[in-house]
Amino acid sequence: MIKKIVFISMVAALIVCGAGIYVYRHEIIRRTAEVVVRDFLPDYVKIGGLHIDFKGNRVGLTGFRVLNPSGFSERYLLEASEVYCDYRLIGKTLFDGIEVLVVVIERPVLTIERLSDGRINSDEFRKMVESSAAGRAKGQGKAKAGSAAKSAKKMTAPIKLPETYSIKKGKIAFIDNLQLAKPHRITLEKVDATVTAKFDSASEKVVNISSTGQGDVNGAPFQVLRWVVAFHPETPKLTMSNRLEASDVDILPFEPYYDRYSPFVFRSGKFSGTLVFDFDNGNIGSTNEVRLSKLEFDVKKDFENAQLWEASTQDLVKYFSSSFGDIVFDFKIKGDIEKPRFYLGPISKKALTSMTIDKISEAIQEAAKSSGKEGAVAASGEKSDIEKAAEYLEALQGMMKKK
Repeated sequence: MIKKIVFISMVAALIVCGAGIYVYRHEIIRRTAEVVVRDFLPDYVKIGGLHIDFKGNRVGLTGFRVLNPSGFSERYLLEASEVYCDYRLIGKTLFDGIEVLVVVIERPVLTIERLSDGRINSDEFRKMVESSAAGRAKGQGKAKAGSAAKSAKKMTAPIKLPETYSIKKGKIAFIDNLQLAKPHRITLEKVDATVTAKFDSASEKVVNISSTGQGDVNGAPFQVLRWVVAFHPETPKLTMSNRLEASDVDILPFEPYYDRYSPFVFRSGKFSGTLVFDFDNGNIGSTNEVRLSKLEFDVKKDFENAQLWEASTQDLVKYFSSSFGDIVFDFKIKGDIEKPRFYLGPISKKALTSMTIDKISEAIQEAAKSSGKEGAVAASGEKSDIEKAAEYLEALQGMMKKK
């Protein structure tokens, strides 16, 4: 009788355990997967937790953080409140492997910092990753068959990653300590972008990285920066394309970068335009159009030949101003990246040509007046060389003003 009771109790216990396992199977799988993920991640990557939506086929990580190299002000190079992806099972269960269909990074914060000695955290992080990878490879080479590493390898499901990643409501912070009195910070906020990474046939090396997106400079809703970039890291020399479009970006936050070269002190100003920088194996091809609006400035008091700059500035503002009152100029950059050559664009050429013609015309008229020969020549019924030159310049001025 006692044996029968024990047997019945054991069966009942097994049924209860089986029912518990069935009811909580998803949580058991989630916890097991979280342990595998934490063991798989390198030491410089941290997560808060993992959640799995089995019905919706979605996996997510919360509290995703990437540690910054030592010596930099921020603790993390990258933080994201959540990283999630939709997936498709390769086999019957999650542990047979998954194919990731979409990866979305919610509210990431990327911090790029340059120290006073010129070191940049992104470069230092790359070195740290390469060093860590070399250490792991060395450790795996010494591992014996049947070791824990082999067991862990069996536990790790094959994962097929996608090429495209989506960034939502992100932020990029640039902190510069180089040759500045105090750290200078510029941010790009409310960033929405896509990043595409294409690998080689062995899925070991990135052969192309591209991105499209936009963000608000320093969080201002009407100061928008849009970009389309592509980078080919495997080429012998720098090969990439960059197209940047700025709309009404305040120039004053960038004062530390232009002030040392500028003879002017800007009180206000907005920057708009399109900047194109393409690099083909170290050769640059760049076409740029810049529009400055609401510009107010003074000539620096301690700048040499200030009066000359005042006169020149007035002329430049006059001839480079558009019908809307904005200052517009364009330029090109071509040649080897080590020795680039600068060229004026068609808008700048036309403005400078018009200014030159007007200045020459004014000089000729002044010369004609001071020569005192106009009356004598007119009495003879002939035109002087100065008058002929003035007529040619007047005709050329008329042609330049035509669109």
